[in-house]
Amino acid sequence: MREEAQQWFRQAEHDFKTANLLFEHQVYDFCAFACFQSSEKAFKAVFLEKNKALPPKTHELMALAKAVGADELLDAVRDLNPPFVQSRYPDAANAAPFEAYSGRTAQRCLSNSEEALQWCRKKIR
Repeated sequence: MREEAQQWFRQAEHDFKTANLLFEHQVYDFCAFACFQSSEKAFKAVFLEKNKALPPKTHELMALAKAVGADELLDAVRDLNPPFVQSRYPDAANAAPFEAYSGRTAQRCLSNSEEALQWCRKKIR
């Protein structure tokens, strides 16, 4: 695996571990954001490895998933995309994000992010 792709994927794994720690401490808003970040970085690692080129400069998970051929993950990714903004900004969440995110929502983000991470792991190893 290319060094650059390996760095992106190691960070994706670290972000997922962080998401789990945040979930354990009931920090659901940032858990959701860390899940998004983990998936984004994992897709970018696959893109780097597959295309031998820099990934697109986007935070749009749907576009990144399509760029690496992860069509079977589009439903999971669709659910992960909103936390990129909503988990951080009250005006996007229509409430303080820490009050808007529940354990159930964060658990769904963890599940979807884990699915994306596993898919990416298979593609780059």
